[in-house]
Amino acid sequence: TSGRLVVEETKRPYVKTFSCPNCAGSVNIRAIGSSINVVCSYCSSVIDTNDENYKVVDTFTNKIKRRQVIGLGQRGELYGTLWEVIGYMERVEQSGTYTWSEYLLFNPLKGFRWLTEYAGHWSFVTTLKDHLEEHPPNNPLYASYKNKEYTTFSIGTATVTFVIGEFYWQVRIGEKVDMIEFISP
Repeated sequence: TSGRLVVEETKRPYVKTFSCPNCAGSVNIRAIGSSINVVCSYCSSVIDTNDENYKVVDTFTNKIKRRQVIGLGQRGELYGTLWEVIGYMERVEQSGTYTWSEYLLFNPLKGFRWLTEYAGHWSFVTTLKDHLEEHPPNNPLYASYKNKEYTTFSIGTATVTFVIGEFYWQVRIGEKVDMIEFISP
């Protein structure tokens, strides 16, 4: 040994680009290795990024102008971290009264976060790895997390009504998720 310190150069994040197999439009993958599907911004085809041939797994038409405020690929700093918008979706709750937007953010070192918007109100969302403690169990009127109490604000089902960009699961229009929203004003 010569006593020299050898430091390996870390790989810089990059964007992979390919042609949509349906319309030949340019499609970008920003979260390489994490994204499972990407939605073509030209023809709205859902493309499986795990298939080396980039197979189209679903198609739909998005002809209506969207409320999207932040475009795919735009970057901005939140809480000292530079994030890039890689996915966008809109959801509606079961009565159809409330529709909101969800922006999937990505940073190669910090992973994924969400920026949600409803009626001009924005929330920065982090996925929790542990669970809330519901009071009483299986009847969530109240919950606690890290010694802070939360009250149930709404319970229902949300449905995806629009999607574009890339995601870490195979999201589809019409996909439903049960949700409970807790608040601590």
